[in-house]
Amino acid sequence: MKLINYQYLKDETDISQNVPESELDNPIKRSQEMLEMVVGASLVAELVTQASTRPKSFTAANTTLMTYVEPFLAWQAYQFWLPKANFKTHASGLRVHEEDNSRAATGEEMATLIRDAKMWAQTKKEKLVQFLEDNCSTYPLYDCVNCGSKNKRTGTGFHITGVGKHPKGCQCDSCYHGYH
Repeated sequence: MKLINYQYLKDETDISQNVPESELDNPIKRSQEMLEMVVGASLVAELVTQASTRPKSFTAANTTLMTYVEPFLAWQAYQFWLPKANFKTHASGLRVHEEDNSRAATGEEMATLIRDAKMWAQTKKEKLVQFLEDNCSTYPLYDCVNCGSKNKRTGTGFHITGVGKHPKGCQCDSCYHGYH
């Protein structure tokens, strides 16, 4: 179950309305996997369960949380989709699609777009994490740094190491490198 739909992804980011939905399935799936790394599988499972009902039955707290989750998912999915935007997979391999009145973006142009998408995905992630940290008592499935959780995640590989240092004697997975 996807927490965002194709239309939301296209509206939130710079993806053209003409992009086939089939091209967006994997980026959305991958963005939800990234969400699990950031907020934890249990919280994502709860959101998916509530999103699966018709009509959606988010709790009031999760309705508010989704205002942070959805933009993160959209920009993360965009970041995953963008590098392949110029290419199409065929039986003979990857091909660049060009039309009579346009050309494929250059490597330099793509690098600029990818950098921008990464920056926005990171910004949305930071806003999501900050919201959860500020409201950790409302979200018991989130492993909150401020609430003394022993199972802290480092997220997507982007993190500021000078902030939120672990206390002496911390026994979290990161400090023990997964060995208990």
